[in-house]
Amino acid sequence: MPNVSTRHAKFSCCLAGILLWSCLATGAPAPAAPPYDPATALLIVDYLLNQQDANGAIPDVPNGETVNIDSNMEYALIGFAAAFHYAGSPAYLSALELGIRWLAAAEEMTDAQWRGSWFYAYSSAPPYQPVPTSPDDPAIMDVRGVDATSALFVYLLYLHSVLSGSDALAQEYDANARAALDFVLAGNQSPDGFFYSSWQRWVADGQWHLWPFCYAADQADVYLGMRAGWELYGDTRYRDAAGHLEEQVPGTFFLASDGRYAVGMYEDGSLASELDGFDGVFPQGYLPWVFGANQYNLDAFDWLSACVQADGSLVCYPGDPRFSMSVLMYAMSATGLSKPFPTQSVDWLINNTLDGDGGIRDTADPASEKYPNVAGFGVAALLGYQAFPAPAGSVDEGTFPLPGLALAVYPTPSAGAVEILVSVVRPISAEIDILDAAGRRVRLLGQRTLREGVHVIHWDRRSDDGLPLASGVYFVRGGVGGRYVSHRIVLLR
Repeated sequence: MPNVSTRHAKFSCCLAGILLWSCLATGAPAPAAPPYDPATALLIVDYLLNQQDANGAIPDVPNGETVNIDSNMEYALIGFAAAFHYAGSPAYLSALELGIRWLAAAEEMTDAQWRGSWFYAYSSAPPYQPVPTSPDDPAIMDVRGVDATSALFVYLLYLHSVLSGSDALAQEYDANARAALDFVLAGNQSPDGFFYSSWQRWVADGQWHLWPFCYAADQADVYLGMRAGWELYGDTRYRDAAGHLEEQVPGTFFLASDGRYAVGMYEDGSLASELDGFDGVFPQGYLPWVFGANQYNLDAFDWLSACVQADGSLVCYPGDPRFSMSVLMYAMSATGLSKPFPTQSVDWLINNTLDGDGGIRDTADPASEKYPNVAGFGVAALLGYQAFPAPAGSVDEGTFPLPGLALAVYPTPSAGAVEILVSVVRPISAEIDILDAAGRRVRLLGQRTLREGVHVIHWDRRSDDGLPLASGVYFVRGGVGGRYVSHRIVLLR
């Protein structure tokens, strides 16, 4: 293995930090087959395609007057990513890109106070002006600066980059993405490192006020965006914010007495223990999908399982109208936790809330609305989509992240050579290679036994035949005994 050393001082991060972030950057294996009939998922995503206008906007309801209320459209775009990951149809990737471009155009980038933020809602008709909207509170005139909206924009850029194998769009919107995450860090972060929901304009004084409530699900959204920002742009502030959320959110927001997550946390640190309708159900499935297996998420999954009725629907509190989204969060949490897929519950959804055009109604009530976020999550749930998917070939099917071996890369993105950190906790025989975005090996860096410690490999960004590789997305892969772990590398011109 050429150009290998076992240094510790060159990199400011310690071994524990390297191990943490290489695990964060490891793509989860793509399922060998979707857990449910993929034709149904594609029917739903084609419904979303039909809802999207020529500029990328998806109305909050069919023929509705607003777009992206409470990040609805951004969740819908995750459905396009999931569909492209499964089917590879260029139409789905193009729809994802078109939606990202619409969001970028709507982002505030000129007003210094609000740079990197969005309003709560926009008109569905060009030129898509902000629509003053109050979330059912007559004391509030309007809302903007929602933490989830800014963070999900960057997450969508990341998904596009991984799925397309190109960082071109992420680089085009570099300033927009950094502004979005910087706004959340400066404007919404609480003293304890969590994130307040949004800014509200009060009727009483016409001024904007920070709403100091931390939604549990919003912490997961911000984690997605911060981790994506670190992966795309290498800013350690984003890495640190994501690492804090991953480590602290599950234990902090969990209600041990109820065996589930709270809706959120008040400014004084107390938890909102009421279920509060579907807002209380959503984090029970969303946090397990985002953060994966830990005891809190396993308990939340068990709580959802206890809501399942004889017909497969979920009833989670008195008067629960049996939301489609409850089923979808249950299915997505099963994916995030590698639990058996809840086929009976999804069958109930297909038979009771899926319309013939591919839209999913909010409940079994024929008069209930068809929201795009429900459709987007429907595609992700039925296809078993992971929050951080691996590109084809970057992790072999049927393998799992490796215990005892972790990877990190510095710098990424890189316009020159790259140094790859291989961290091992015991002597291990490993193979290290480089894959392109399609999963093809382009460089074997070596095969050898590594002793305990941090090993640094200098890669000159050349292929096995000695030719310099083009800019784009690549993966360094470590393999031990047929099991693999990978880390993303971005090469610039």
